[in-house]
Amino acid sequence: MQSNQHVTPLSSGAENAVEIKPPLDRVAAMAHKAVNSATDAVAPTANWLSAQGESLKNTQEKVVQDTRSFVSQHPLASLGVALLAGFLISRMTR
Repeated sequence: MQSNQHVTPLSSGAENAVEIKPPLDRVAAMAHKAVNSATDAVAPTANWLSAQGESLKNTQEKVVQDTRSFVSQHPLASLGVALLAGFLISRMTR
């Protein structure tokens, strides 16, 4: 059994490219604009995080140095605090 339907040939690739180029250009322009907007919005946040990271690094170094100094000056008290902290943590995790 054969169908008597008339099959129309597809338009050529060049015709398809001409038809699709304007919408594709509009989509590309919209995507470019969206990326630029996102970049503009994120840049200040990235700069702020970079500055905060440096501040946190300095704070961490100071806390570590202060802790070392305290442990050196008060070894028994440090041991007591460590034992108490370990006991409390073990109680909370049960």
